[in-house]
Amino acid sequence: MFVDQIEIKVCAGKGGAGCVSFHHEKYRPLGGPDGGNGGKGGDIILRGNFNLKTLRDIRDKRCYRAENGKDGQRNNKQGRDGKNVLLEIPLGTQVYDLNTQKLIADITENKEEVIVVFGGKGGKGNANFATSTKQIPKFAEKGELGETKNLHLILKLVAEVGIIGYPNVGKSTLLSQLTSAKPKIADYPFTTLTPNLGVINKEENIYTIADLPGIIEGASRGHGLGDRFLRHIERTKILVHVIEVTDLEAIDKYNILNKELKNYNTDLSEKPQLLVGNKIDLLNNNQRIKELEKEFQKLSKKIIFISALCSKNIDILINEINKFLKELPPQTKEESLKSRYKEYRIKLPYKIYKKDKYFILESAKLERIIQEFSFENLSEVSYWHQTVEKLGINKALKEMGAQKGDLVKIGAFEFEFYS
Repeated sequence: MFVDQIEIKVCAGKGGAGCVSFHHEKYRPLGGPDGGNGGKGGDIILRGNFNLKTLRDIRDKRCYRAENGKDGQRNNKQGRDGKNVLLEIPLGTQVYDLNTQKLIADITENKEEVIVVFGGKGGKGNANFATSTKQIPKFAEKGELGETKNLHLILKLVAEVGIIGYPNVGKSTLLSQLTSAKPKIADYPFTTLTPNLGVINKEENIYTIADLPGIIEGASRGHGLGDRFLRHIERTKILVHVIEVTDLEAIDKYNILNKELKNYNTDLSEKPQLLVGNKIDLLNNNQRIKELEKEFQKLSKKIIFISALCSKNIDILINEINKFLKELPPQTKEESLKSRYKEYRIKLPYKIYKKDKYFILESAKLERIIQEFSFENLSEVSYWHQTVEKLGINKALKEMGAQKGDLVKIGAFEFEFYS
Protein backbone atom coordinates (compact mmCIF):
# COMPACT_ATOMS: atom_id res chain seq x y z
CA MET A 1 0.00 0.00 0.00
CA PHE A 2 1.26 3.45 -0.95
CA VAL A 3 1.17 5.75 2.10
CA ASP A 4 2.29 9.34 1.58
CA GLN A 5 0.89 11.07 4.69
CA ILE A 6 0.99 10.11 8.36
CA GLU A 7 0.76 11.73 11.78
CA ILE A 8 2.91 10.47 14.64
CA LYS A 9 3.86 11.54 18.16
CA VAL A 10 7.55 11.57 19.09
CA CYS A 11 8.82 11.79 22.66
CA ALA A 12 12.49 12.22 23.46
CA GLY A 13 13.91 10.70 26.62
CA LYS A 14 14.12 12.44 29.99
CA GLY A 15 17.55 13.20 31.37
CA GLY A 16 18.70 11.16 34.34
CA ALA A 17 18.78 12.78 37.77
CA GLY A 18 22.01 13.88 39.37
CA CYS A 19 23.11 12.03 42.49
CA VAL A 20 23.50 13.40 46.02
CA SER A 21 26.32 11.48 47.64
CA PHE A 22 29.30 12.03 49.93
CA HIS A 23 32.48 10.03 49.75
CA HIS A 24 33.04 7.75 52.71
CA GLU A 25 36.20 5.75 53.12
CA LYS A 26 37.75 4.18 56.17
CA TYR A 27 40.46 6.79 56.66
CA ARG A 28 38.62 9.61 54.80
CA PRO A 29 35.40 10.20 56.75
CA LEU A 30 34.93 13.63 55.13
CA GLY A 31 35.75 12.85 51.54
CA GLY A 32 33.40 15.48 50.16
CA PRO A 33 30.54 15.33 47.63
CA ASP A 34 30.87 12.70 44.91
CA GLY A 35 27.43 12.54 43.32
CA GLY A 36 27.65 11.87 39.55
CA ASN A 37 25.66 13.48 36.74
CA GLY A 38 22.62 11.93 35.12
CA GLY A 39 22.79 10.71 31.52
CA LYS A 40 21.21 12.57 28.61
CA GLY A 41 17.82 11.41 27.33
CA GLY A 42 17.69 9.77 23.91
CA ASP A 43 16.87 11.79 20.75
CA ILE A 44 14.50 10.79 17.97
CA ILE A 45 16.14 10.99 14.55
CA LEU A 46 14.68 10.76 11.05
CA ARG A 47 16.97 9.38 8.33
CA GLY A 48 16.39 9.40 4.58
CA ASN A 49 16.52 5.99 2.89
CA PHE A 50 16.70 5.78 -0.91
CA ASN A 51 15.22 2.27 -0.93
CA LEU A 52 11.96 3.29 0.76
CA LYS A 53 9.11 4.58 -1.43
CA THR A 54 6.30 4.89 1.12
CA LEU A 55 5.69 5.86 4.76
CA ARG A 56 3.91 2.57 5.37
CA ASP A 57 6.65 1.09 7.58
CA ILE A 58 6.20 3.67 10.34
CA ARG A 59 2.46 4.18 9.94
CA ASP A 60 1.31 1.37 12.24
CA LYS A 61 2.96 2.79 15.34
CA ARG A 62 1.55 6.18 16.31
CA CYS A 63 3.89 7.06 19.17
CA TYR A 64 7.68 6.69 19.33
CA ARG A 65 9.59 7.13 22.59
CA ALA A 66 13.32 7.35 23.14
CA GLU A 67 14.98 5.91 26.24
CA ASN A 68 15.43 8.00 29.36
CA GLY A 69 18.92 8.76 30.62
CA LYS A 70 20.05 6.82 33.70
CA ASP A 71 20.56 8.52 37.06
CA GLY A 72 24.01 9.48 38.27
CA GLN A 73 25.65 7.40 40.98
CA ARG A 74 28.05 7.84 43.85
CA ASN A 75 31.83 7.96 43.31
CA ASN A 76 31.25 10.51 40.47
CA LYS A 77 29.78 7.87 38.19
CA GLN A 78 27.76 9.39 35.36
CA GLY A 79 24.50 7.76 34.33
CA ARG A 80 24.31 6.16 30.89
CA ASP A 81 22.78 8.22 28.08
CA GLY A 82 19.40 7.04 26.81
CA LYS A 83 19.37 5.24 23.45
CA ASN A 84 18.23 7.22 20.42
CA VAL A 85 15.35 6.11 18.21
CA LEU A 86 16.15 6.13 14.47
CA LEU A 87 13.25 6.17 12.00
CA GLU A 88 14.03 5.62 8.34
CA ILE A 89 11.79 7.43 5.86
CA PRO A 90 11.67 7.77 2.06
CA LEU A 91 13.46 10.61 0.30
CA GLY A 92 11.20 13.57 -0.33
CA THR A 93 9.54 13.49 3.09
CA GLN A 94 8.64 16.85 4.60
CA VAL A 95 8.23 16.98 8.38
CA TYR A 96 5.84 19.50 9.93
CA ASP A 97 5.12 20.33 13.55
CA LEU A 98 1.41 19.47 13.69
CA ASN A 99 0.69 22.10 16.35
CA THR A 100 2.48 25.07 14.76
CA GLN A 101 2.40 23.90 11.09
CA LYS A 102 6.08 24.88 10.92
CA LEU A 103 8.27 22.97 8.48
CA ILE A 104 10.90 21.20 10.59
CA ALA A 105 12.78 19.27 7.94
CA ASP A 106 12.77 18.39 4.25
CA ILE A 107 14.71 15.17 3.73
CA THR A 108 15.80 14.67 0.11
CA GLU A 109 19.23 12.99 0.38
CA ASN A 110 20.13 9.39 1.15
CA LYS A 111 21.27 8.94 4.80
CA GLU A 112 20.43 12.58 5.58
CA GLU A 113 19.51 12.80 9.26
CA VAL A 114 17.53 15.33 11.28
CA ILE A 115 16.95 15.29 15.03
CA VAL A 116 13.26 16.15 15.42
CA VAL A 117 13.09 16.03 19.23
CA PHE A 118 16.03 16.34 21.60
CA GLY A 119 16.49 14.36 24.78
CA GLY A 120 16.65 16.23 28.08
CA LYS A 121 19.97 17.08 29.68
CA GLY A 122 21.06 14.96 32.57
CA GLY A 123 20.94 16.63 35.97
CA LYS A 124 24.19 17.62 37.64
CA GLY A 125 25.26 15.66 40.70
CA ASN A 126 26.10 17.47 43.95
CA ALA A 127 29.83 17.18 43.20
CA ASN A 128 29.33 19.97 40.65
CA PHE A 129 28.07 22.45 43.22
CA ALA A 130 30.91 22.30 45.73
CA THR A 131 32.70 25.63 46.19
CA SER A 132 35.11 27.07 48.73
CA THR A 133 32.14 28.58 50.57
CA LYS A 134 29.65 25.76 49.96
CA GLN A 135 31.62 22.62 50.63
CA ILE A 136 28.70 20.33 51.46
CA PRO A 137 25.98 20.80 48.80
CA LYS A 138 23.07 18.58 49.72
CA PHE A 139 21.19 18.82 46.44
CA ALA A 140 21.46 17.75 42.82
CA GLU A 141 19.54 18.63 39.67
CA LYS A 142 16.74 16.54 38.32
CA GLY A 143 16.98 15.49 34.72
CA GLU A 144 15.50 17.80 32.11
CA LEU A 145 12.36 16.61 30.35
CA GLY A 146 12.77 15.54 26.74
CA GLU A 147 10.92 17.31 23.95
CA THR A 148 7.59 16.01 22.70
CA LYS A 149 6.05 16.85 19.32
CA ASN A 150 3.18 15.79 17.14
CA LEU A 151 4.48 15.48 13.60
CA HIS A 152 2.80 15.47 10.20
CA LEU A 153 4.92 13.67 7.59
CA ILE A 154 4.13 14.35 3.94
CA LEU A 155 5.91 12.46 1.18
CA LYS A 156 6.60 14.26 -2.09
CA LEU A 157 8.43 11.90 -4.40
CA VAL A 158 11.90 12.94 -5.51
CA ALA A 159 12.06 12.54 -9.29
CA GLU A 160 13.69 14.74 -11.91
CA VAL A 161 11.02 13.92 -14.50
CA GLY A 162 7.28 13.52 -14.01
CA ILE A 163 4.99 11.90 -16.60
CA ILE A 164 1.52 13.45 -16.61
CA GLY A 165 -1.55 13.04 -18.78
CA TYR A 166 -5.14 11.86 -18.74
CA PRO A 167 -5.90 8.22 -17.86
CA ASN A 168 -5.14 5.66 -20.57
CA VAL A 169 -2.82 7.85 -22.68
CA GLY A 170 -0.02 5.31 -22.08
CA LYS A 171 1.96 6.88 -19.22
CA SER A 172 2.74 3.57 -17.51
CA THR A 173 3.64 1.90 -20.80
CA LEU A 174 5.99 4.79 -21.55
CA LEU A 175 7.62 4.46 -18.11
CA SER A 176 8.20 0.74 -18.74
CA GLN A 177 9.92 1.59 -22.05
CA LEU A 178 12.09 4.37 -20.62
CA THR A 179 13.17 2.40 -17.54
CA SER A 180 13.21 -1.12 -16.13
CA ALA A 181 10.10 -0.39 -14.06
CA LYS A 182 7.20 -2.84 -14.40
CA PRO A 183 4.01 -0.93 -13.55
CA LYS A 184 0.57 -2.50 -13.75
CA ILE A 185 -0.81 -1.83 -17.24
CA ALA A 186 -4.40 -2.31 -18.45
CA ASP A 187 -6.84 -0.74 -20.91
CA TYR A 188 -9.27 0.79 -18.39
CA PRO A 189 -9.19 4.21 -16.66
CA PHE A 190 -7.32 4.61 -13.39
CA THR A 191 -5.30 1.42 -13.78
CA THR A 192 -2.48 3.24 -12.02
CA LEU A 193 -3.53 4.04 -8.45
CA THR A 194 -0.12 4.99 -7.05
CA PRO A 195 2.95 6.74 -8.52
CA ASN A 196 5.46 4.44 -10.19
CA LEU A 197 9.18 5.22 -10.19
CA GLY A 198 11.92 4.19 -12.59
CA VAL A 199 15.50 5.17 -13.36
CA ILE A 200 16.83 6.13 -16.79
CA ASN A 201 20.49 5.18 -17.13
CA LYS A 202 21.83 5.91 -20.59
CA GLU A 203 25.15 7.33 -21.76
CA GLU A 204 26.18 8.42 -18.25
CA ASN A 205 22.88 10.23 -17.75
CA ILE A 206 21.13 8.87 -14.67
CA TYR A 207 17.88 10.33 -13.37
CA THR A 208 14.59 9.26 -11.80
CA ILE A 209 11.28 9.43 -13.62
CA ALA A 210 7.79 9.07 -12.13
CA ASP A 211 4.44 8.13 -13.67
CA LEU A 212 1.87 10.27 -11.82
CA PRO A 213 -1.72 8.99 -11.92
CA GLY A 214 -5.21 10.31 -11.52
CA ILE A 215 -4.95 13.88 -12.82
CA ILE A 216 -8.12 14.83 -14.71
CA GLU A 217 -10.42 17.84 -14.92
CA GLY A 218 -11.33 18.86 -11.39
CA ALA A 219 -8.42 17.00 -9.76
CA SER A 220 -7.49 20.10 -7.76
CA ARG A 221 -11.05 20.03 -6.35
CA GLY A 222 -11.02 16.30 -5.53
CA HIS A 223 -12.31 14.72 -8.75
CA GLY A 224 -10.90 11.41 -10.00
CA LEU A 225 -8.17 10.44 -7.56
CA GLY A 226 -8.26 14.03 -6.33
CA ASP A 227 -5.27 16.24 -5.61
CA ARG A 228 -3.51 13.47 -3.67
CA PHE A 229 -0.80 13.00 -6.31
CA LEU A 230 -0.46 16.58 -7.51
CA ARG A 231 1.97 17.24 -4.66
CA HIS A 232 4.38 14.68 -6.12
CA ILE A 233 4.85 16.89 -9.19
CA GLU A 234 6.23 19.74 -7.08
CA ARG A 235 9.76 18.32 -6.88
CA THR A 236 10.15 17.41 -10.55
CA LYS A 237 12.41 19.50 -12.76
CA ILE A 238 10.48 18.87 -15.98
CA LEU A 239 7.15 17.32 -16.94
CA VAL A 240 6.57 14.94 -19.85
CA HIS A 241 2.98 15.71 -20.85
CA VAL A 242 1.52 12.77 -22.75
CA ILE A 243 -1.52 13.02 -25.03
CA GLU A 244 -3.18 10.32 -27.14
CA VAL A 245 -2.96 11.20 -30.83
CA THR A 246 -6.23 9.40 -31.69
CA ASP A 247 -8.21 11.42 -29.13
CA LEU A 248 -10.12 14.21 -30.89
CA GLU A 249 -10.23 16.11 -27.57
CA ALA A 250 -6.46 15.81 -27.00
CA ILE A 251 -5.78 19.57 -27.23
CA ASP A 252 -8.70 20.43 -24.92
CA LYS A 253 -7.50 17.88 -22.39
CA TYR A 254 -3.97 19.27 -22.64
CA ASN A 255 -5.29 22.74 -21.74
CA ILE A 256 -7.56 21.41 -18.99
CA LEU A 257 -4.75 19.49 -17.31
CA ASN A 258 -2.48 22.55 -17.34
CA LYS A 259 -5.30 24.54 -15.78
CA GLU A 260 -5.55 21.97 -12.99
CA LEU A 261 -1.82 22.31 -12.31
CA LYS A 262 -2.22 26.07 -12.06
CA ASN A 263 -5.27 25.78 -9.78
CA TYR A 264 -3.32 23.55 -7.42
CA ASN A 265 -0.08 25.51 -7.46
CA THR A 266 0.87 28.29 -9.86
CA ASP A 267 4.51 27.12 -9.86
CA LEU A 268 3.49 23.75 -11.35
CA SER A 269 2.07 25.34 -14.48
CA GLU A 270 5.38 27.14 -15.00
CA LYS A 271 7.51 23.98 -14.97
CA PRO A 272 9.17 23.13 -18.33
CA GLN A 273 7.05 20.64 -20.26
CA LEU A 274 8.03 18.22 -22.99
CA LEU A 275 4.93 17.44 -25.07
CA VAL A 276 4.56 13.84 -26.30
CA GLY A 277 1.95 12.42 -28.68
CA ASN A 278 1.58 8.70 -27.99
CA LYS A 279 -0.05 5.76 -29.83
CA ILE A 280 0.98 6.69 -33.37
CA ASP A 281 0.83 2.95 -34.10
CA LEU A 282 -2.97 3.34 -34.20
CA LEU A 283 -2.87 5.87 -37.08
CA ASN A 284 -3.38 4.82 -40.70
CA ASN A 285 -1.57 7.86 -42.10
CA ASN A 286 0.32 11.02 -41.05
CA GLN A 287 -2.62 13.41 -41.52
CA ARG A 288 -3.48 13.41 -37.79
CA ILE A 289 0.16 14.05 -36.89
CA LYS A 290 0.25 17.09 -39.18
CA GLU A 291 -2.99 18.41 -37.66
CA LEU A 292 -1.64 18.15 -34.12
CA GLU A 293 1.68 19.72 -35.06
CA LYS A 294 -0.16 22.66 -36.57
CA GLU A 295 -2.45 23.12 -33.56
CA PHE A 296 0.38 22.99 -31.02
CA GLN A 297 2.48 25.37 -33.12
CA LYS A 298 -0.26 27.93 -32.42
CA LEU A 299 0.53 27.40 -28.73
CA SER A 300 4.28 27.66 -29.46
CA LYS A 301 4.70 24.03 -28.42
CA LYS A 302 6.88 21.40 -30.04
CA ILE A 303 5.50 17.85 -29.91
CA ILE A 304 7.37 14.54 -30.18
CA PHE A 305 5.39 11.63 -31.63
CA ILE A 306 6.02 8.14 -30.28
CA SER A 307 4.55 4.72 -29.84
CA ALA A 308 5.33 3.52 -26.31
CA LEU A 309 3.81 0.12 -27.10
CA CYS A 310 6.02 -0.42 -30.17
CA SER A 311 9.08 1.41 -28.73
CA LYS A 312 9.04 3.84 -31.66
CA ASN A 313 11.00 7.12 -31.24
CA ILE A 314 11.78 6.32 -27.58
CA ASP A 315 15.47 7.15 -28.12
CA ILE A 316 14.50 10.55 -29.56
CA LEU A 317 12.41 11.23 -26.46
CA ILE A 318 15.25 10.23 -24.11
CA ASN A 319 17.64 12.58 -25.94
CA GLU A 320 15.14 15.43 -25.61
CA ILE A 321 14.74 14.73 -21.88
CA ASN A 322 18.53 14.76 -21.46
CA LYS A 323 18.74 18.05 -23.34
CA PHE A 324 16.01 19.63 -21.20
CA LEU A 325 17.67 18.58 -17.94
CA LYS A 326 21.13 19.82 -18.94
CA GLU A 327 19.77 23.26 -19.77
CA LEU A 328 18.12 23.72 -16.37
CA PRO A 329 19.99 25.47 -13.52
CA PRO A 330 20.85 23.21 -10.56
CA GLN A 331 18.28 23.13 -7.77
CA THR A 332 19.31 23.60 -4.16
CA LYS A 333 17.52 23.35 -0.87
CA GLU A 334 16.28 26.47 0.86
CA GLU A 335 19.05 28.06 2.91
CA SER A 336 17.10 27.54 6.12
CA LEU A 337 17.02 23.76 5.62
CA LYS A 338 20.63 23.09 4.55
CA SER A 339 21.97 21.92 7.89
CA ARG A 340 22.05 18.15 8.24
CA TYR A 341 21.65 18.37 12.00
CA LYS A 342 19.64 21.57 12.22
CA GLU A 343 18.42 22.25 15.75
CA TYR A 344 14.78 23.21 16.13
CA ARG A 345 14.61 23.56 19.90
CA ILE A 346 12.78 26.55 21.31
CA LYS A 347 15.42 28.82 22.81
CA LEU A 348 15.50 31.88 25.01
CA PRO A 349 14.77 34.81 24.92
CA TYR A 350 11.46 34.24 26.58
CA LYS A 351 8.17 36.10 26.28
CA ILE A 352 7.01 38.15 29.29
CA TYR A 353 3.64 39.82 29.76
CA LYS A 354 1.34 40.94 32.60
CA LYS A 355 -1.95 39.15 33.17
CA ASP A 356 -4.13 39.95 36.18
CA LYS A 357 -1.81 39.78 39.21
CA TYR A 358 0.86 37.70 37.48
CA PHE A 359 3.91 38.38 35.36
CA ILE A 360 3.80 35.48 32.91
CA LEU A 361 7.02 34.03 31.45
CA GLU A 362 6.41 31.88 28.39
CA SER A 363 9.29 29.61 27.46
CA ALA A 364 9.33 25.87 26.89
CA LYS A 365 13.01 25.92 27.84
CA LEU A 366 12.33 27.55 31.24
CA GLU A 367 9.51 25.13 31.96
CA ARG A 368 11.91 22.25 31.37
CA ILE A 369 14.57 23.86 33.59
CA ILE A 370 12.08 24.17 36.48
CA GLN A 371 11.52 20.43 36.40
CA GLU A 372 15.13 20.00 37.53
CA PHE A 373 14.59 21.63 40.91
CA SER A 374 13.04 20.50 44.18
CA PHE A 375 11.89 23.65 45.96
CA GLU A 376 11.53 21.94 49.31
CA ASN A 377 15.31 22.03 49.57
CA LEU A 378 16.63 25.47 50.59
CA SER A 379 19.93 24.81 48.83
CA GLU A 380 18.08 24.19 45.58
CA VAL A 381 15.94 27.33 46.05
CA SER A 382 19.14 29.34 46.37
CA TYR A 383 20.52 27.75 43.21
CA TRP A 384 17.28 28.50 41.33
CA HIS A 385 17.59 32.19 42.20
CA GLN A 386 21.15 32.16 40.86
CA THR A 387 19.87 30.56 37.64
CA VAL A 388 17.15 33.21 37.26
CA GLU A 389 19.75 35.94 37.70
CA LYS A 390 22.14 34.32 35.22
CA LEU A 391 19.44 34.06 32.52
CA GLY A 392 18.61 37.74 32.83
CA ILE A 393 15.06 37.14 34.01
CA ASN A 394 15.33 39.56 36.96
CA LYS A 395 16.51 42.35 34.68
CA ALA A 396 13.70 41.69 32.20
CA LEU A 397 11.06 41.68 34.95
CA LYS A 398 12.36 44.98 36.35
CA GLU A 399 12.05 46.53 32.91
CA MET A 400 8.43 45.32 32.84
CA GLY A 401 7.79 47.13 36.15
CA ALA A 402 7.90 44.17 38.52
CA GLN A 403 8.50 45.01 42.20
CA LYS A 404 9.55 42.92 45.16
CA GLY A 405 6.78 40.53 46.17
CA ASP A 406 5.01 40.48 42.77
CA LEU A 407 3.97 37.03 41.58
CA VAL A 408 5.76 35.49 38.62
CA LYS A 409 4.38 32.42 36.81
CA ILE A 410 6.23 29.96 34.57
CA GLY A 411 3.90 27.21 33.40
CA ALA A 412 2.22 25.85 36.52
CA PHE A 413 4.97 27.15 38.83
CA GLU A 414 4.68 30.42 40.80
CA PHE A 415 7.30 32.35 42.75
CA GLU A 416 7.74 35.82 44.24
CA PHE A 417 9.89 38.36 42.52
CA TYR A 418 12.84 39.71 44.47
CA SER A 419 14.97 42.66 43.36
